[in-house]
Amino acid sequence: MNLENIFKNVIKIEILFLVIIFIVYSFVDVEYAESYTSSTMEDTLYLWALIYLVVYVVNLYFLYKFKPIGKTLYLPLLILGFIFLTLFPAEKHTLLDLTIEWISGVINGLVIALLYFTDIKDKFIKK
Repeated sequence: MNLENIFKNVIKIEILFLVIIFIVYSFVDVEYAESYTSSTMEDTLYLWALIYLVVYVVNLYFLYKFKPIGKTLYLPLLILGFIFLTLFPAEKHTLLDLTIEWISGVINGLVIALLYFTDIKDKFIKK
């Protein structure tokens, strides 16, 4: 299996993982979800998080198609994602939350390693 197929499969796994995260977090315990008070600041953060999610998925598509903009935006989007994680309140962490965070970190690290330290980086050069 060549490196291009491995990279594309990792991107597919990351998209699948995003779907799994969405499904898992959509079934959050109602009591846990209601513990947050609805304020303008939190609503604004959720709106920005939704915009971030859409841009992140589009960026994954660009990476899959080897568009140079995908490589350029991937690392800043990850950094912005970590900033969003610190802004959202986290009163209790479950084992599932921590597992999801660890797996996400491994997948993100694998994509970064493939983007910058393998021959895949040559696929993103503008022609």
